[in-house]
Amino acid sequence: MCPRLARVITASVIRNHPNALSPRIKSLNYLNNILAKMEAVDAGVSDMEYELGFLVEHLSSRSTNWSPLLEACAPDEQRLRAARLTSAAHWLLLLLPGQPAARRNPPSALDQQAQRILSLAGR
Repeated sequence: MCPRLARVITASVIRNHPNALSPRIKSLNYLNNILAKMEAVDAGVSDMEYELGFLVEHLSSRSTNWSPLLEACAPDEQRLRAARLTSAAHWLLLLLPGQPAARRNPPSALDQQAQRILSLAGR
């Protein structure tokens, strides 16, 4: 069973001031959100769906049957799917030519990862 414990930190990262960057502008400027998430992960405060998504999508865990763990934890399916897509995209970027994971994986890993993302996205 996966207990749901609430552990909280106050991130030192400050959100963008609305006068500095209007929230109506869709600039994809999520750097402060990413930094705050990294701070939460470093502090050991993260959410279960994110952690499960990262675990299930790790390149080295492809042959593992995660169904028993996922059933025991009963994660929110929508949040888990989003976390899995995020993690899968992370690994895709690391598999690009010249990136760290590209050197440690077979050449077919990049295409396989792209197919995995399409599958997770329902395409």
